[in-house]
Amino acid sequence: METYNEAKTLILRTTINLIFEKGISALSIRHIADAANISKSNIYYYFDSKDDILNTFIEDKTAEYNELKKELENTVANRDRIYKIIEFLLEGQQHNNCGCELYVLLLMLQDRIVTGEATRNKINELLDDISEDLSTAFESECDQRNIDRYESVFDMVVGKIIMANVNGYYVRLNKLFDDVLQLI
Repeated sequence: METYNEAKTLILRTTINLIFEKGISALSIRHIADAANISKSNIYYYFDSKDDILNTFIEDKTAEYNELKKELENTVANRDRIYKIIEFLLEGQQHNNCGCELYVLLLMLQDRIVTGEATRNKINELLDDISEDLSTAFESECDQRNIDRYESVFDMVVGKIIMANVNGYYVRLNKLFDDVLQLI
């Protein structure tokens, strides 16, 4: 087997891909093990449970976003900040062509059976942080009259991300990304 970090990454990536294919409720450690071509005991070596895998994914996304925020502190142009944040939101689709990871977070929020209150709170904190940073960048980039327009565009982007993932139109996410960049 790979190194410790490579094995954990394989399990996380496999889990995310399975969520796109089957949804969270249908996900099991057995499904993950079969798809990753490793034993269930190997998964339990790295993670205590399916919830532990999902929480690790959320913690990783939060850490990635916090790193991005540090990087953005040195970014003067708000347009560049908006670009980087939207790029972060569409991440995943660009790496594995199976949908963006924002959609997985939204699925976790929706599935109360699988994800508990603490997990949903972590996701909400991350999404609130992203939303606040985008709003601040939009407000700084646009004059006051255009803020509503940009917020509407952002709402449309999130809606299209959801629909593209639901319908499996992942190629459209790349076009959406290009369209959004032309707007900002």
